[in-house]
Amino acid sequence: MRQNRNVIRQSAVRRGGWKYLRRYKIRDNKEFTAALTDLDDDIAEEKNLAETNPDQLQTLSDLLDQWGLERRKTADPFVAAEGKEK
Repeated sequence: MRQNRNVIRQSAVRRGGWKYLRRYKIRDNKEFTAALTDLDDDIAEEKNLAETNPDQLQTLSDLLDQWGLERRKTADPFVAAEGKEK
């Protein structure tokens, strides 16, 4: 990885007007913050509804986890490129 590079790793899933977003902490794929927005009412994604809609949060979190498991079954493993980084 290049030094002094601003990298944000995040994953998202949508179902209807709901959007669930995970932002992972740097160099850690296990710790993350979660946000839930209702795009029908908040297209700018200014309000995080995670605390007030725990069932919807869990449903979309499970959906994202399920997608990740399915993706791992079929994805080719990551192979680092050879050569020097600039």
